Amino acid sequence: MSRIGKVSEATISSVDADGQEIRTVLKWWWEATTPDVRRVDYRVDCHVEGFGIFTGTGPDYFEALRRARLAMEDVGLRPCCAGARRDTWASGMQREMADGLFCYVLSYPRTKIQPPQLGTFDAASPVLIGTVADQEAFNKAWVASPRG
Repeated sequence: MSRIGKVSEATISSVDADGQEIRTVLKWWWEATTPDVRRVDYRVDCHVEGFGIFTGTGPDYFEALRRARLAMEDVGLRPCCAGARRDTWASGMQREMADGLFCYVLSYPRTKIQPPQLGTFDAASPVLIGTVADQEAFNKAWVASPRG
């Protein structure tokens, strides 16, 4: 018998290669992989009108979204949510303690002050959205930059 957590949902936009916005419904939940619910997989479904459902699973919601985004990128789509911004990243602690439901907004110059947080599935402006590779490169450069 499969145990499934509460399904959460948000309506956002996705953008295509031409910058056209398309209604998108995000759904996310966890599914137990052991009878005692000690291990779970996190799942994200992106229902993009006219394109179908793009699914990602992973060890946390941020990673599951990243995997769904890779499938969306294959057809030229990008979801407009905070977890898809080129300047956001979920830390190990955010992934472990909050299941990747929150991410930091990274900015320069890097300081000793904790960056602001956003909900991973919060709507975001299309101009802030990047590809998975854009986001990974931004995070890598930010981590390597000196703290002020």
